[in-house]
Amino acid sequence: MGEISCHPSVTTFDGRRLAEERAELELDELVRRAVSSGGFCLAELASRQRGEERTRGRLEFTTLAVGRYGVRVCDISRLLDKHPNSVTKWLNRGLRLERDDPGFKNRLDRLDAAISRRS
Repeated sequence: MGEISCHPSVTTFDGRRLAEERAELELDELVRRAVSSGGFCLAELASRQRGEERTRGRLEFTTLAVGRYGVRVCDISRLLDKHPNSVTKWLNRGLRLERDDPGFKNRLDRLDAAISRRS
């Protein structure tokens, strides 16, 4: 019997790679990798200030963490010292952008690939 291998082009219904190919990460490791790959820092994401770059970073981080890595909204809420309703709004907006904006989805895919590289 030969070695079992997955077909390299096998994806989920929305075109993402199967979850088995994604590294399982604890929240602190996910944050470390996201910060080093995403061009934003945790202090900026947690800041009370608004702005286009901060908002984009919050949307990207939340959408990746919850949507692709299974982090709970309440864990992100505690991490960033934000109300869970705010985090949920970021997630919903990020999921809509992921569906409707190819540029946003491509950036998420690139960040996901950089974060999920097994070390």
